Amino acid sequence: MKYRMQSTVAAAALTTLLGAPAFADEATRAAVDAVVEPLMAEHDVPGMSVAILHDGERHVFHYGFTSLQTGEAVGDDTLFEIGSLSKPFTGTLLARLEAERMVDLSAKAEDLLPELAESPVGGASLVDLATYASGGLPLQFPDGVDETNFPTFYRDFAPITEIGASRLYSNPSIGLAGHLAAASAGGFRRDHGREDLRADRAERYLPRSP
Repeated sequence: MKYRMQSTVAAAALTTLLGAPAFADEATRAAVDAVVEPLMAEHDVPGMSVAILHDGERHVFHYGFTSLQTGEAVGDDTLFEIGSLSKPFTGTLLARLEAERMVDLSAKAEDLLPELAESPVGGASLVDLATYASGGLPLQFPDGVDETNFPTFYRDFAPITEIGASRLYSNPSIGLAGHLAAASAGGFRRDHGREDLRADRAERYLPRSP
């Protein structure tokens, strides 16, 4: 909650600063510095990146370090975990794809990912997965699970409860729901100048925390 509040305060402050007419990079940097640097100092944040899209122009600013041990600076190639912020994106993706009749939320995982056929998790519906009723999948992926072998993890998982009978908070559960829904939609499209999330983007985030 503390970090969510920090992010909200920072976003609100930056939005206020950027309400004025577009200005040069130097002025933009100064405005962002005035918000970010005190925030980092107050809360001992080791590193941060801020991206701003304003009047069609993109500004990206990096602060601090990716590791205090190595002293490596935050840069364009730094990857930050976004944590549970992605869950609203996953829920929105599922709702929109169902509204567009591109996905049936009652569909079973095994129907969308053949590798899960005849496995317990394969019998879970997208709703089961999205609502953590998937038999007790763990909070996070175990070490060694990656984009190449995650189907094996799901196929071999032995449920600790009946599918659909109880809920246990699990990132791999909702993550699989988003992955399967996006993959079944078959890519992304542009709609009136707006990009919709589809498989080629969503797949990047499995098996990372959704």
